[in-house]
Amino acid sequence: MDDAQARISYPIPAGWEREKGGLIDAFTSMISKKGTKDSGHPGGGGGSVVAGRAGGIPEHRLKSMAVSAAHSNAEFFCPDGRATLRESRATTVTGRPAHTVALKVSHRDCGTLHLRLTLASVDDDRSAFLIGLATWAERDVAGREMVDAVLADASLL
Repeated sequence: MDDAQARISYPIPAGWEREKGGLIDAFTSMISKKGTKDSGHPGGGGGSVVAGRAGGIPEHRLKSMAVSAAHSNAEFFCPDGRATLRESRATTVTGRPAHTVALKVSHRDCGTLHLRLTLASVDDDRSAFLIGLATWAERDVAGREMVDAVLADASLL
């Protein structure tokens, strides 16, 4: 999936589809896999990845901005949910500085979700982000692994 607006590219896994509309202004593209009750996955096995763009972020602020953005999106996708930090680490996307954050988000109305956000510095004036969401199941990590793989395989355009 090449997202020229965010200047980021990410793979579309088998069985996933590109969403063609209905995105809020903060997001520039989205892929998803619809979950079904008979998918064999607790919670239906669905997942999604959204991309977006932002202004330039100095490398020394990537971590704080990524953590803040992950928590803000956890609140957006699961209002009043409890977000637990599972991972926060520096990384690179196409050789550019980036930071990735993983949260476990729980609430009785939205269940338990895995949220991973990767924030990458495109250049001095622009950054791009990917947010992956999947159903959290202790014994079934396939959805989390797929979302994490999509974000790990991203590249800048």
